[in-house]
Amino acid sequence: WVLKSPPHLLDLDALLSVYPDARLVQTHRDPFRIMASLSNLVYTIRKLGAPDTDPHDLARSVIELWGTVAARGAAARTDRSVDERVLDIAYRDLVGDPTAAVRTIYDHFGIDFTDEFAARLKAFLAADAAEDRAPHRYDGTKFGIERAHVEAAFSGYYDAYRGVCAE
Repeated sequence: WVLKSPPHLLDLDALLSVYPDARLVQTHRDPFRIMASLSNLVYTIRKLGAPDTDPHDLARSVIELWGTVAARGAAARTDRSVDERVLDIAYRDLVGDPTAAVRTIYDHFGIDFTDEFAARLKAFLAADAAEDRAPHRYDGTKFGIERAHVEAAFSGYYDAYRGVCAE
Protein backbone atom coordinates (compact mmCIF):
# COMPACT_ATOMS: atom_id res chain seq x y z
CA TRP A 1 0.00 0.00 0.00
CA VAL A 2 1.07 3.51 -0.62
CA LEU A 3 -0.58 5.96 1.71
CA LYS A 4 -0.16 9.69 1.63
CA SER A 5 -1.77 10.13 4.98
CA PRO A 6 -0.02 12.44 7.42
CA PRO A 7 -2.67 11.84 10.13
CA HIS A 8 -1.03 8.42 10.62
CA LEU A 9 1.70 10.33 12.44
CA LEU A 10 -0.75 10.72 15.32
CA ASP A 11 -0.33 7.06 16.25
CA LEU A 12 2.55 5.32 14.50
CA ASP A 13 2.71 2.71 17.28
CA ALA A 14 -0.85 1.57 16.53
CA LEU A 15 -0.28 1.60 12.76
CA LEU A 16 2.81 -0.55 13.10
CA SER A 17 1.16 -2.94 15.56
CA VAL A 18 -1.78 -3.51 13.19
CA TYR A 19 0.53 -3.80 10.18
CA PRO A 20 3.68 -5.44 11.57
CA ASP A 21 5.29 -5.79 8.12
CA ALA A 22 4.73 -2.14 7.20
CA ARG A 23 7.64 -0.15 5.88
CA LEU A 24 7.16 3.59 6.00
CA VAL A 25 8.73 6.38 4.00
CA GLN A 26 8.32 9.81 5.49
CA THR A 27 8.95 12.69 3.14
CA HIS A 28 9.99 15.99 4.64
CA ARG A 29 9.52 19.61 3.60
CA ASP A 30 9.83 22.82 5.51
CA PRO A 31 6.46 23.14 7.32
CA PHE A 32 6.47 26.88 6.67
CA ARG A 33 6.26 26.19 2.93
CA ILE A 34 3.45 23.66 3.40
CA MET A 35 1.14 25.66 5.66
CA ALA A 36 -0.06 28.08 2.95
CA SER A 37 -0.98 25.17 0.68
CA LEU A 38 -2.70 23.25 3.44
CA SER A 39 -4.51 26.34 4.71
CA ASN A 40 -5.70 27.07 1.17
CA LEU A 41 -7.07 23.54 0.80
CA VAL A 42 -8.92 23.63 4.12
CA TYR A 43 -10.15 27.19 3.46
CA THR A 44 -11.53 26.22 0.04
CA ILE A 45 -13.48 23.33 1.53
CA ARG A 46 -14.60 25.20 4.65
CA LYS A 47 -15.91 28.19 2.63
CA LEU A 48 -18.51 25.91 1.04
CA GLY A 49 -20.34 25.54 4.34
CA ALA A 50 -19.09 28.62 6.16
CA PRO A 51 -18.50 31.44 3.67
CA ASP A 52 -17.52 33.89 6.42
CA THR A 53 -14.51 31.79 7.47
CA ASP A 54 -11.63 34.07 8.44
CA PRO A 55 -8.48 32.90 6.60
CA HIS A 56 -6.16 34.07 9.39
CA ASP A 57 -8.09 32.22 12.12
CA LEU A 58 -8.25 29.14 9.93
CA ALA A 59 -4.50 29.19 9.26
CA ARG A 60 -3.73 29.51 12.97
CA SER A 61 -5.84 26.42 13.70
CA VAL A 62 -4.28 24.50 10.78
CA ILE A 63 -0.79 25.33 12.03
CA GLU A 64 -1.61 24.29 15.59
CA LEU A 65 -3.28 21.03 14.50
CA TRP A 66 -0.49 19.97 12.15
CA GLY A 67 2.17 21.09 14.61
CA THR A 68 0.63 18.62 17.06
CA VAL A 69 0.52 15.88 14.41
CA ALA A 70 4.19 16.46 13.54
CA ALA A 71 5.21 16.52 17.21
CA ARG A 72 3.47 13.21 17.90
CA GLY A 73 5.11 11.64 14.87
CA ALA A 74 8.54 12.87 15.96
CA ALA A 75 7.91 11.64 19.52
CA ALA A 76 6.93 8.18 18.26
CA ARG A 77 10.17 8.03 16.30
CA THR A 78 12.18 8.26 19.54
CA ASP A 79 11.17 4.61 20.05
CA ARG A 80 13.82 2.59 18.19
CA SER A 81 11.28 -0.12 17.23
CA VAL A 82 9.27 2.55 15.39
CA ASP A 83 12.17 4.55 14.01
CA GLU A 84 13.90 1.56 12.41
CA ARG A 85 10.81 0.94 10.26
CA VAL A 86 10.74 4.46 8.81
CA LEU A 87 12.98 5.93 6.13
CA ASP A 88 13.25 9.72 5.89
CA ILE A 89 13.45 11.25 2.42
CA ALA A 90 13.70 14.95 1.65
CA TYR A 91 10.86 16.00 -0.65
CA ARG A 92 13.39 18.01 -2.69
CA ASP A 93 15.28 14.76 -3.37
CA LEU A 94 12.13 12.92 -4.35
CA VAL A 95 11.10 15.51 -6.93
CA GLY A 96 14.67 16.33 -7.97
CA ASP A 97 15.62 12.75 -8.83
CA PRO A 98 12.68 10.40 -8.30
CA THR A 99 14.55 7.36 -9.65
CA ALA A 100 17.39 7.83 -7.18
CA ALA A 101 14.90 8.37 -4.34
CA VAL A 102 13.00 5.19 -5.21
CA ARG A 103 16.28 3.28 -5.49
CA THR A 104 17.22 4.57 -2.01
CA ILE A 105 13.89 3.34 -0.65
CA TYR A 106 14.27 -0.07 -2.26
CA ASP A 107 17.85 -0.43 -1.05
CA HIS A 108 16.93 0.64 2.48
CA PHE A 109 14.15 -1.93 2.77
CA GLY A 110 15.96 -4.72 0.90
CA ILE A 111 13.64 -4.73 -2.11
CA ASP A 112 15.07 -5.75 -5.48
CA PHE A 113 15.31 -2.84 -7.91
CA THR A 114 15.18 -4.92 -11.07
CA ASP A 115 15.84 -3.81 -14.63
CA GLU A 116 12.17 -4.49 -15.41
CA PHE A 117 11.07 -2.25 -12.54
CA ALA A 118 13.54 0.46 -13.59
CA ALA A 119 12.05 0.45 -17.11
CA ARG A 120 8.49 0.66 -15.75
CA LEU A 121 9.48 3.50 -13.43
CA LYS A 122 11.15 5.36 -16.30
CA ALA A 123 8.00 4.99 -18.44
CA PHE A 124 5.78 6.14 -15.57
CA LEU A 125 7.93 9.20 -14.91
CA ALA A 126 7.98 10.09 -18.62
CA ALA A 127 4.19 9.84 -18.85
CA ASP A 128 3.78 11.86 -15.65
CA ALA A 129 6.14 14.57 -16.94
CA ALA A 130 4.04 14.81 -20.11
CA GLU A 131 0.96 15.77 -18.06
CA ASP A 132 0.21 19.44 -18.51
CA ARG A 133 -0.29 20.67 -14.96
CA ALA A 134 0.18 24.20 -13.77
CA PRO A 135 2.21 24.44 -10.58
CA HIS A 136 0.31 25.25 -7.42
CA ARG A 137 1.25 28.58 -5.92
CA TYR A 138 -0.02 29.81 -2.58
CA ASP A 139 0.61 33.06 -0.84
CA GLY A 140 0.89 32.73 2.92
CA THR A 141 0.11 36.43 3.35
CA LYS A 142 -3.56 35.74 2.53
CA PHE A 143 -3.60 33.61 5.68
CA GLY A 144 -1.30 35.76 7.81
CA ILE A 145 1.20 32.93 8.14
CA GLU A 146 4.40 33.98 9.88
CA ARG A 147 7.55 31.88 10.05
CA ALA A 148 7.94 32.44 13.81
CA HIS A 149 4.47 31.00 14.48
CA VAL A 150 5.11 27.94 12.29
CA GLU A 151 8.53 27.37 13.84
CA ALA A 152 7.04 27.53 17.34
CA ALA A 153 4.22 25.13 16.46
CA PHE A 154 6.63 22.72 14.74
CA SER A 155 9.58 23.14 17.11
CA GLY A 156 9.88 19.40 17.85
CA TYR A 157 9.67 18.57 14.16
CA TYR A 158 12.31 21.15 13.28
CA ASP A 159 14.54 19.84 16.07
CA ALA A 160 14.27 16.28 14.74
CA TYR A 161 14.31 16.89 10.98
CA ARG A 162 15.72 20.34 10.24
CA GLY A 163 18.44 18.93 7.96
CA VAL A 164 16.12 16.78 5.87
CA CYS A 165 13.26 19.31 5.68
CA ALA A 166 15.42 22.27 4.61
CA GLU A 167 14.60 23.44 1.09
